[in-house]
Amino acid sequence: MLEVIKDTKGDLKAAIEFYVVNSDGTMNDKGLYCWINDCYVSKTYQNNGCLRNFVKTIILKYPQLQFAYFSRDKYKDKNGKWRLRIYTKRQWLKLIIGGKSDAK
Repeated sequence: MLEVIKDTKGDLKAAIEFYVVNSDGTMNDKGLYCWINDCYVSKTYQNNGCLRNFVKTIILKYPQLQFAYFSRDKYKDKNGKWRLRIYTKRQWLKLIIGGKSDAK
């Protein structure tokens, strides 16, 4: 799925590509997991609530989700292998209300 946020002129502020999957990683709209495949936020709009808006939109569309996971370059281990970041629904909800997440 793709969610996009544009400014009032129609220019792209941010976009996120995600998939709702089951425990096997198979796409399933009733799944409990959200795989965030890619996310882009324009430099102009970084730290401007775009990610918080994406989380809110995804949770409202798929209230059954219990976990979200993703990987980023900065989370590679010393051997260059991806380390997944996993958030529980509780951690995601904390992000929506502006609190710090306790994800590690």
